[in-house]
Amino acid sequence: MEDPEGLELGQGGGSNKLGIEFYDSSDVALNHPLGRFTGGRYYLNTILEGASGLSLQGGQIEWDIDFEEMEKVRTWASKLGTERTESIP
Repeated sequence: MEDPEGLELGQGGGSNKLGIEFYDSSDVALNHPLGRFTGGRYYLNTILEGASGLSLQGGQIEWDIDFEEMEKVRTWASKLGTERTESIP
């Protein structure tokens, strides 16, 4: 992941907690402008409390996010609060 694009803040897991969804922006799907949904959906607090990289789907090495890239994601996510945004600027 070169740039922390492909993240969307949404309502994860059917609850009222904020969540982050991960999309593959190199594969823009017909049904979503951010790309193909990786299946990675996490509560915001789970991302913020993490201290490592993240594998969005085993066997898809291009969907592995290393520690440095996850730190970019955490920095972005820590500024969110409760507002809704579409992707990392």
